[in-house]
Amino acid sequence: MLDYVFALFFMGFPGVQILVLVSSIFLALKRNKLNKRVYGLFFPIVITLCNIWLISIDRTELFDDVLRFYFFLISFCFPMLITAVIYHALRLSSIYSLLRWKMIVISFCYLIGLVFHLLNTMYWNEVFHGHQNVFNALLIGTVVISFLPSIYLFFVQRKVEQVPTS
Repeated sequence: MLDYVFALFFMGFPGVQILVLVSSIFLALKRNKLNKRVYGLFFPIVITLCNIWLISIDRTELFDDVLRFYFFLISFCFPMLITAVIYHALRLSSIYSLLRWKMIVISFCYLIGLVFHLLNTMYWNEVFHGHQNVFNALLIGTVVISFLPSIYLFFVQRKVEQVPTS
């Protein structure tokens, strides 16, 4: 199934990615006007999809999979991750306009997740040289760090709802 997603995004490059970027900016601005809660799940879901596809690559056919991997990064992962970061920056800037340090900490966690994903792409060649543990540790670290802001936002917004307004 992920091969079909890859083909869809690569055939529509860069049109589909620009459409997703514009629609996510529009959605973020609209949700800001409606004062909807933000849980920050768009970035972790995108990075988890990228990592799931990364794990499912057949490592026996080196040349074909490396080319598919880099095309997938260019056509799907990087545009979607950049879109997710822009979406969350717009959403968080309206919610935490008075408390900038919270927004900085949350954005820093998203950037660390993005850096870990970039490290995964740099260690792609190491997978074929017997360093599978480093690769798996980076994949797990990426997923864990990318979900930390979502967990934090869930508890903060739950605490705000429980405070009585009197």
